[in-house]
Amino acid sequence: MKLNNIKKIYFGNYSRRYFKRFTVPISFSIFFALLITSRIFFPGFYSIFSNAISDLGNPILNPFPGWLFFSLAFWSLAFLFPPLFLYLNCRLIKIHRIEAKIGTGSNFISIFGMILLGIFPNLPETNFMHLIAAIFSFTGMGVAIIFYWLAIIHDSIQKAMRYHHVGIVMILSFITFLIIAITFIGTFQISSDIFAFNMLWLFDYPFWEWLLFIFLSFQLFFIGLIIPEQFSKKESI
Repeated sequence: MKLNNIKKIYFGNYSRRYFKRFTVPISFSIFFALLITSRIFFPGFYSIFSNAISDLGNPILNPFPGWLFFSLAFWSLAFLFPPLFLYLNCRLIKIHRIEAKIGTGSNFISIFGMILLGIFPNLPETNFMHLIAAIFSFTGMGVAIIFYWLAIIHDSIQKAMRYHHVGIVMILSFITFLIIAITFIGTFQISSDIFAFNMLWLFDYPFWEWLLFIFLSFQLFFIGLIIPEQFSKKESI
């Protein structure tokens, strides 16, 4: 592959076919392969219902080389993430420039958080920086998706006569995301008090953290699929 084509792909200037068959599968396959490898090295019991994602990067809970694969997972995601959201930016900026720029700027903040997550584990001495990294990563990605949805919904409302059924699906998905995000924040605040004895795993913080992470990843892929093809650049590969 020519260097110019690699540059186009990394900066999001490629076709929907590449998005579905190349960038998304490769990016998330590498990330989850490293994360699963970290889980394999995790000694003892690990469950998404009782263990936070960051437990895989804790050098005490997950000794070397387990924690290293966790760090590599988020560093690789930070490197492979730009081709995904820049693909969305190249198309959404033609729909609504301000919302697209805010979303893309938020995604760059999330990249910074991903890098920090691989550096600062959830240990007492580094927990503050780890929390900051998690906020940057999750909030940046969440805000980006919200503004990407706003751009698409804005366009869908204007063209309701053309594809109103798609607009309804978009709005419902957007509302679902907000409900999950709000529930995640709420359970994080009350889980230590009301549900400290863990009678209901549904209200445990780790479960919602994993659910929100998976949902954010799915939203990115879903948005890329539904953006009308006419918004792609003519010179894209």
